[in-house]
Amino acid sequence: MPSNTKIDIKDGTKGIGDLAFRGCSGLTSVTIPNSVTSIGKWAFYNCSGLTSVTIPNSVTSIGESAFHNCSGLTSVTIPNSVTSIGMWAFCGCSGLTSVTIPNSVTSIGYSAFGYCSGLTSVTIPNSVTSIGEFAFYGCSSLASLTIPNSVTNIGGEAFAECRGLDLIICEASTPPSCYDKCFYDINKSIPVYVPTNSINAYKEAIQWKDFSNILPISNDLPISNDQTLALTLTDKNSDLTKGYYKKEKVSLSRNNMLVGDYATFCIPFDIDLSKTTDVFSKVYVPLNIGLLKSSGELLMLLDEVNNNAIIKSGQAFVAKCQKSNVLLENCADVSFDESTPNPTPSNVKIYNFDGVSGALTQNTDVKIRIGGTYSQLKNLESNRYCTLFTNGSFGSVTNVTPFQMYVYIDGGTLGSKITSITFDFHDEVTGIKELRMTNDNSPVYDLNGRMVNEKNLKSGLYIKNGKKVVIK
Repeated sequence: MPSNTKIDIKDGTKGIGDLAFRGCSGLTSVTIPNSVTSIGKWAFYNCSGLTSVTIPNSVTSIGESAFHNCSGLTSVTIPNSVTSIGMWAFCGCSGLTSVTIPNSVTSIGYSAFGYCSGLTSVTIPNSVTSIGEFAFYGCSSLASLTIPNSVTNIGGEAFAECRGLDLIICEASTPPSCYDKCFYDINKSIPVYVPTNSINAYKEAIQWKDFSNILPISNDLPISNDQTLALTLTDKNSDLTKGYYKKEKVSLSRNNMLVGDYATFCIPFDIDLSKTTDVFSKVYVPLNIGLLKSSGELLMLLDEVNNNAIIKSGQAFVAKCQKSNVLLENCADVSFDESTPNPTPSNVKIYNFDGVSGALTQNTDVKIRIGGTYSQLKNLESNRYCTLFTNGSFGSVTNVTPFQMYVYIDGGTLGSKITSITFDFHDEVTGIKELRMTNDNSPVYDLNGRMVNEKNLKSGLYIKNGKKVVIK
């Protein structure tokens, strides 16, 4: 078949037979008349050029592998007349970004939408009672999932490897029966919203109990159907209004920056750094380790983050900006309850550092914490809170604006032991090639917990005796 072929199937045709257009890679669009009631097995299998198909209301069944591997198909609307979606019906449609399943469908077949890696949203109606094995396996771009209260069974690995999921809503009062590896390779710390009176049942149910963040669906929390709420955050607008926000409606902006400025952030939604390369040239996260010189200068150590990493919500970080106006948008779906607290600050381990030999000893007298805030912190005690200025230096402040990072000094240590705070961007400040602990034969570990050979250490941070740090 020639490329860019468009086909209008003749009116009066009752069905599209098995293998009818199998492998017709040149087929780009097809119009199916209202006389057709069924689409046969493998009918459009491997029609990789097919971008558009109109399924009329006369069709009642979509056969096994009917659109299997139609990788060019970007969207499909299944009419209310369809009652069954066969096995592998849309499997491998990697270009498919959204799908709406009508309320006439009662079951979703084996791997019906498996490997639809581009699928970002799916609407499952209240008519569906069972979701087949591998039904949405490998739909890695699916960010949120709503399972209606009609569903009673979810097949094995139905949502396995949907690694992009950051929110699940299950409206069923009785936890649906889930079979082996139903949610395999999904982050088990993501929020899972369930009916309030069913929380304990979900915490005890097989597969569901693996999730650590099971929360109640509030009657006034529009998380299931309302996708119109917008969350537009700035340094002056930090209102995290209760609700569920689709990523297309979520943004955070900060203006009046200079190219090359350093800025701190603490964002209430996940950020994919691969989508911010035009905004940030470098991103660093604190290692919660500080080196205190005898002069009172405290060097706070940072670790540069790979530009393909995900910065989780609530993680404080430092970024070198490439634009005067920072805009973070279309990052992740997010939801807020009645009250969203500020992230809990982390304790920082302090080591005395002579600045010359590189020798380190832990200092337990100085108490430092590092954290971030979603709301404005006002009227703070002098010399307790410090934050980063645009030139990369630190200074004491009495107010911290929303969505920024700060360092908190416990007690009265700033005046007596700490004279200044500086961020150490990969030894740009220290210039020291080697930091080491007292000599002993204890094993050395990297920050991932792997034991390493002390004689062949590369540049980085290492743990010795559970407290000791080696840096080269």
